[in-house]
Amino acid sequence: MELPARRDQLEQLNHRMRAVLVEAARKLWEIGQICLTVDADRLHDLGDFADVYAWAHAEHSISRPTVAKAMEVATHFNAEMAARWGTEKLVSTVRYLRATKRIEAAGDATSLRFRVWRDGKYKAIPFVDAGYRDIDDARKLVLRSAAKPPTPSDDETARRIREVGAALPPAPPGFGRVERVRVQKASDGRSVFSFHAIPEDDLPALIAGLVALVASRAPAE
Repeated sequence: MELPARRDQLEQLNHRMRAVLVEAARKLWEIGQICLTVDADRLHDLGDFADVYAWAHAEHSISRPTVAKAMEVATHFNAEMAARWGTEKLVSTVRYLRATKRIEAAGDATSLRFRVWRDGKYKAIPFVDAGYRDIDDARKLVLRSAAKPPTPSDDETARRIREVGAALPPAPPGFGRVERVRVQKASDGRSVFSFHAIPEDDLPALIAGLVALVASRAPAE
């Protein structure tokens, strides 16, 4: 077969594949609608199934991840959106909205812009141009930004616990230069201690240091 003919064949197959994927996305949306009904009305109880996932697997050989994906898409989008954008992209969008606390705006997904790190800088990619991997990266960035580290404790307890850590022998081989004893402030104001890389034979020194710390903070009789 000549090269032009091979290219025509590939283009025809690409066209067929796009059509199949559109139909597959629409069908997955329909599966989601069916599963939502079975779940909402607890129809799976009639077959003594624990939940909709067990029913779908036993009766139709559909895996739990596929059912979950179908139900998510059917919950937040219509069949035409599923067919146009594909289920992977829409599922990623739902998860992104959940991370940003904007799940109620799922129907307005086409107006979203996703902030991602590309080519050494941050870029805002509009929904129409974003792939599901772009959306997943944007969600991870949101989650990292929301994960604020605990506020360090700078009170007397923090100073004393650092002294306990400084009195310990160096960390065992393979752990490098690590902070052996760490103190942070919990949201309720209490000091929280964490210990790292403490070999068994260093435990007596650690316990002795903690006992001394507690004794020094006990109120005088």
